[in-house]
Amino acid sequence: MITSNKTNEDFLLILKTINNELKDENIVSILSLLRLLAKCPFSTVKGAIFNENYKQIIFNINLRLIGGSKEGQRICNSYHSWLLGLLKCHQAIIENKMVPMSADSIDAIMTFLVDLNIKSFSLNDTNLQEFYSIHLAMIAVCFSLVKHRHLFLIDRVPQYMHIFKDLIQAILWHQSDRRKNVGLSNVELDALTESSLKLESLMHLIAQQSIAFKRVAPFVLSFIINLIVSNKRSTTLYNKIKTHIENICYELIAICDHRVGRFILRCSNEAGRQLYELLLKDYQKYHKFKGKV
Repeated sequence: MITSNKTNEDFLLILKTINNELKDENIVSILSLLRLLAKCPFSTVKGAIFNENYKQIIFNINLRLIGGSKEGQRICNSYHSWLLGLLKCHQAIIENKMVPMSADSIDAIMTFLVDLNIKSFSLNDTNLQEFYSIHLAMIAVCFSLVKHRHLFLIDRVPQYMHIFKDLIQAILWHQSDRRKNVGLSNVELDALTESSLKLESLMHLIAQQSIAFKRVAPFVLSFIINLIVSNKRSTTLYNKIKTHIENICYELIAICDHRVGRFILRCSNEAGRQLYELLLKDYQKYHKFKGKV
């Protein structure tokens, strides 16, 4: 009803008015409105109109986001409500198949995810929930990209997996600079376990597009292994998280071809090689499909 009773000209005017009325104090409200619009059923013409104007509105919000950040402050630590609103908008438009998204729209969303650089989020006691909510929202956007717009990812696999690596590093090295003999709280463990589970589900979905991701899988697997062995305080010390990270590694091993072993052994230190061999042994024993279809 929001869009169906509007002419194409009226709908275009609404979107242009939204763009012209952008102010810092109303951006959260505008993002909520955009998210609602992004979920609406569109005709072909209105879908194209929304896609073009959505790009412009988001571009202008991003400019305010970058310009409003304090010097030296990371984007991921600025304007939590804006970031969360942007991520939810991106998820909504990606999931609406009635919006004919263009390649530059996908590029803009992926560039935003890369620029967020979630692994560099500066954590303290007051912003943990902000970190967890942004992390989960990023995973949701990545999940939607694979599920609903996977054809666009064929030419964007390296960029996409760069985002995936940021997400997994943010979990594995979470609070790794904490004082010695200080563990993670139950709240932190529960939140990280949830994020790890969501990442495992995302990896399972990625594995269904194994041909597209085969070339980058060895690099991602090596990256995860080296993250674990190079940090003595990796969150894989906690079994609740370790299980999900290992399952991600098993999915990557399944995607890789027979040359992955030589690659891992060549580019890893002794600890990395030992971990890979252990993962491979467990994969072949418990996870590799050996039956008949």
